[in-house]
Formats: sequence, structure tokens, C-alpha cells
Amino acid sequence: MICGQWTERFLALEAAVARHRPVLSCDHLRFLAVTPAPRRSDLATALLRHRLPDLDRRGDAAFLEETTPTNIEMYQRNGFHVLTHDAGRGGLAPYRAPDGLTTITPMWRDPHPV
Repeated sequence: MICGQWTERFLALEAAVARHRPVLSCDHLRFLAVTPAPRRSDLATALLRHRLPDLDRRGDAAFLEETTPTNIEMYQRNGFHVLTHDAGRGGLAPYRAPDGLTTITPMWRDPHPV
């Protein structure tokens, strides 16, 4: 398997986040990752600005799970807000990953008018 020795951890993470995903229709942005560098936020913003206009044209909302607290502000600058209550599922958010150490912060962005 592609995850090798970490397969069980990835499967546990997937099961945990699946319980917290919104039931509302949305485009799920998974694992946007850039290498640690002084301007990594700029690269992540460029990737978002490439994808989000397409979602806006289609009228689709976007959802993601953030695990790095310093990135939350970058997503907020791009129209996302932190979900404090799971949309349609009744659970509270943010929540802990199965490792008990990582906080997962669900974020949502409604489509912007074009």
C-alpha cells in the first residue's frame, strides 16, 4: 500500500474525519501541503486562488480540515471560516485526531458571487 508502515494511522485518521465532515454539498479540499519555506503561505494562497474561482463559477462551497493553527488565518483571508459546530452532524469542532495530539479545525467557504 502507498502509505507503507503508516497505513493504519491514515485509515484511523480517515475514519475520524469522516465523522466530522458536513453533510452539505461541497468540494472537499484535501491535504493542501507545501514544503516548509519562508514563503510557503504565498504558495498555498496561489494554489487556492487557482482553484476557488472555478468553485465560485459552479456555485460550489468548499470544505477543508486544517491541522496547522498558523494556517487558519491564511484560509480566513481566502474566504474560509472555522466551523464551530459540525454542519448536519451535531458534533462539536475543532476536534482531536486519533493520535490525541493533533487538533483538526474544520473550515468552510461559501461560493462567492462571480
